[in-house]
Amino acid sequence: MRKWRHLIAVNKLVLAKMVSIPDSETDSHLWKMNAIEVLALAVCYGIPVLAKPEEIEFLPPAERKFKLQVGERLDPLMLALLKMYESKKKQLIYAASELVGMILSSQAQEPGFAELLKHCKAAIFANEVRERHDVFVYSIERASRECSQLLSDRQIFMKTISFINILTGSMRAAVFKTYERYVQVARQGNNLAAIDEIAMSLLAVSKEILADINDENQQAFTSLLISLQELKGVDSVEKLLAAVVPALKPLFVENKNEYSRGRFYDLMVNLYDRYEEYRSHPAVQGSLVHGLSDSSKTIRDKLSRCEHVSQIM
Repeated sequence: MRKWRHLIAVNKLVLAKMVSIPDSETDSHLWKMNAIEVLALAVCYGIPVLAKPEEIEFLPPAERKFKLQVGERLDPLMLALLKMYESKKKQLIYAASELVGMILSSQAQEPGFAELLKHCKAAIFANEVRERHDVFVYSIERASRECSQLLSDRQIFMKTISFINILTGSMRAAVFKTYERYVQVARQGNNLAAIDEIAMSLLAVSKEILADINDENQQAFTSLLISLQELKGVDSVEKLLAAVVPALKPLFVENKNEYSRGRFYDLMVNLYDRYEEYRSHPAVQGSLVHGLSDSSKTIRDKLSRCEHVSQIM
């Protein structure tokens, strides 16, 4: 596709019609998912999406790329895509959210990006206003996979952080995945206040989080801790680690999910390498020693290659 992507264009009007088919019509779900997939390919490969695809031959080579219409009104295709947030079909909304993130990322340097970002935030947040909390949480997580700039919105930040204690299982995991990305955004902007808010919010409900044994929740929480532990010297982060690290070993060393155990051992290795006080911590030392006899050869081999782990023995 890369060889001929500058020679073709996708019909914008056809895609807009496919996306706008009412949910009540037969096969509307299939039409919309197909439109999302085609548009995602166009964004990924930089294929122009034009109202008159035949006009591509008149475009200069530098203009033969995916680009939204800029003007007083939002691009009609983007308008139709954002309208999908009103759908009752959650699968469509989540697919559309990932696409919205891709589009935002691709247009970040284009004129009109700030206005586009504002419209996208409004469409996503509308489901929170409608009290469709799960739709809001998953939409933010999906869209921020490609466009972390969404997370710079204070209103979105405060709303998602309020769900840490309320949500369980995979929904709580979606919040953790979102904040793993947000930690990186906050680090780049030197926004330690936001990191403090995340760490202290997690600390306040750490017992409830650890009691939630959903695999996706545990994996996402461990990944978030791995990101946070990189912020050595941040008091709130160190307080969080001090509270949860002793409780992690019994949750993970016998966990049947190999990926969950692997992320746990990654955290233990990082703590041992980065923090002097954890090198003699019984929970960290005991976990690493236990990992050397893990049922997974991949985990055993990975730990055996770590210099510090061999020193414990």
